[in-house]
Amino acid sequence: MALLTGIIKQAQELLLRQQKFACKEITMRQQKCALLLLAMMVLIAMINMKDHVGLYYNSLTQETLVRDLQEKVQDKGNGSVTNRSKNTPVEKAPDGQKRKNHSYYKWVPGELAAMKKFKADQKGIPTVAPGWVYNKTAADLFRKQIKHGNHIKNGDFLTTQETAPLDFILKRYQSETTLMNVSREILHRFPKTSPFKAKVIKTCSVVGNGGILKGSGCGKEIDASGFIFRCNMAPMNKVYLKDIGKSTSLITLNPDMIRWKYNSFKNKTKSENVAAFVRDLSTYGNSYLWIPAFFSQDYVEVTFAAHQALREINHTNNEIIIPHPDFIKSAQSYWSQNGLNRKRATTGLYLVSAAIQICEEMHLYGYWPFHSDRNYRRLTEHYFDNALPGKSHSVPDVFK
Repeated sequence: MALLTGIIKQAQELLLRQQKFACKEITMRQQKCALLLLAMMVLIAMINMKDHVGLYYNSLTQETLVRDLQEKVQDKGNGSVTNRSKNTPVEKAPDGQKRKNHSYYKWVPGELAAMKKFKADQKGIPTVAPGWVYNKTAADLFRKQIKHGNHIKNGDFLTTQETAPLDFILKRYQSETTLMNVSREILHRFPKTSPFKAKVIKTCSVVGNGGILKGSGCGKEIDASGFIFRCNMAPMNKVYLKDIGKSTSLITLNPDMIRWKYNSFKNKTKSENVAAFVRDLSTYGNSYLWIPAFFSQDYVEVTFAAHQALREINHTNNEIIIPHPDFIKSAQSYWSQNGLNRKRATTGLYLVSAAIQICEEMHLYGYWPFHSDRNYRRLTEHYFDNALPGKSHSVPDVFK
């Protein structure tokens, strides 16, 4: 405490000297530097004392925290949005501030709000794991309800030349609005038949990206499954493999990422972005690439652009597959009737809805709605980043 008091006193003296000579044209930049110096000095003292006063720094280094202070001064204290959540959680911007450039920039909740939820979750989470057992009767009922009211046969949940033949009218996933009539050119973009048709797999793993996976050691158990679903081309660097496994059978890709990361394979940068796309896909081996294209016309265009880009270089390791509108509507209807209060189900729920049709047993990993695990360990939003849990996936609703 004496150290902290001494540093604050030094900083105060610095500010007093600044005020004393203010008449000698001290600039606003110098004043900001003095304020920043005060903040940095106090912060360093607090970090040195953290073991004594019980402060929590969300696993950030001293260097990262100082850099954030510098950025907040540059932003004039208005907060910011970020797409670099691997390193630095930042506070939510004031109401009315627009997101920067693209939807992949995300709001990150403030530390105080997240800490409050973390402490609340610590009180409510049972410390003893429930005795989960496979219930075949319940699984069969789930399969039946997911397919209720549509013509989809077991495992035939994709858009193929059988389920969307020539002149078939394809509609949006969430409405009856027509997207296109299937022409011969479009027809050839779909597989002749579903690779999952009438297929039954003993066990499947559906792997979400939740921070609960970090340090879980679930990798070998995941890889032991007969089929492995993964979400949103999440990182599979060597450092994560012990927790998430290394095998992939199907990986999803949001069309927004095609626009954001690969510039929709437009001519000017096409070759460079195609090379990056193939390089990224190599992480997932010979897996199916699930792209939900029929939410909008824009999604259709970027999905077909990805299909064309891979075709032009004769890349056959990752076949693009598109879920059929009837399947998406059926899954959405089921989850809405069972308490999901959002217009569009998450990628994870759609994968669960597909997996139950081809898997006798389905095991879920990385789906956890709380800020804390059963050992009171604070969790991040994803296993691969340091971001605080946000609201974008409505994980508590999904978990229920």
